[in-house]
Amino acid sequence: MHQIPTVLQELLPTWLEPQEELLAVVRWSRWENKGEVRRQNTLQHTHSILFLAATVLPRLVEYGAVKDQALILSALLVHDHGEGILKRDVLYDNKTIGGDVDEYKAFVRRNERLPTKSWNALHRAFLLQFAHKDPEDILAFPLEAQVILEGLEEDHAGDALIFSALEHLD
Repeated sequence: MHQIPTVLQELLPTWLEPQEELLAVVRWSRWENKGEVRRQNTLQHTHSILFLAATVLPRLVEYGAVKDQALILSALLVHDHGEGILKRDVLYDNKTIGGDVDEYKAFVRRNERLPTKSWNALHRAFLLQFAHKDPEDILAFPLEAQVILEGLEEDHAGDALIFSALEHLD
């Protein structure tokens, strides 16, 4: 049997574990159990939202509304990884800054061992979902995240709005 290269061994947990975790987290469980919405797990949501983005973003690019399409797509890919790690789905109305920070910290623990360039890109992408938080809420995040969030709000406010719109649409 061939040996897996070290760089791939380093990626295995951050590549494989979310697939299993997101599969196990049922979205909208409060309504799904009552038969009011279709059953959807978070892995299905990730697939669905990326498909939606692949159809919508090219049009938005044409209108000059998108600054960094790769950032938005990466954010959509990883935005629920913290929930997967924590094995929960938090409905939009029930989100708290404490819960957001818990998800962020779980995401960091899992992924910070990635090669630097990969980590930096995914770190920024994960934080895009929080870029429009109230400045006082941003202070609940660790300092490194605060700096990134300030930069995202300053340089990618439109991308953060597009991310949010796609997230709410799906």
